[in-house]
Amino acid sequence: MEIKYTNFLLNYEIFGKNEITAVFDPDGTFLYKNLYDIRKYQPKSRLPVRFFLRVGINKTMRELVENLLSELEISKELERRTLDKLSSSELYKILFIKICTSTAKSVILESMDTYLNFADLTRVLKTIKNYSKSINKNFIITTNKVDNSIQFVDRYIVVSNENIMYNGKDFSAINEPTNIKNFTELANARGAKLKDYKEANDLLKAIYRSIKK
Repeated sequence: MEIKYTNFLLNYEIFGKNEITAVFDPDGTFLYKNLYDIRKYQPKSRLPVRFFLRVGINKTMRELVENLLSELEISKELERRTLDKLSSSELYKILFIKICTSTAKSVILESMDTYLNFADLTRVLKTIKNYSKSINKNFIITTNKVDNSIQFVDRYIVVSNENIMYNGKDFSAINEPTNIKNFTELANARGAKLKDYKEANDLLKAIYRSIKK
């Protein structure tokens, strides 16, 4: 289990400043060509959660930890456990809180839905939306499909063959075919097109209706 980050300044023209950016990249190579010194944050396995989150930080960051624990609905019982006793979703949320209190300038979140169920994913995304500017960090969410992230991000980057096909804040402006989402073929087969959805929430509803059919 790991969360990636970099302390190098981003190109603000591409990623914005203290923004949440969704990068739709089927090949998964774009970030590694455009970001420097991407590091992996991996914890010591036997530390108690409560100690792990609070060691080496000042009062302001301790208050942030308390707020994030509340936002993500982390129980006191979980805080008493050691990191090696957590499930993958629990550990992911704890690592997320830890990286938020670190000096990392940009946080890279890959395949979050691998570790988090829909409810936890929504909580994490809402937390990022609420705190990204106050903690002075960029968050980059990488994915190859439409998911719950689209309603929370500030900027969308669509990549094909390591080239930026779209970089902007208007999801409805993304032209088809984008080759960024597994959902597109499914939607088109049923007569729905991305351009038909002007609001992200409407698109999300259509996605989940289609998946359930």
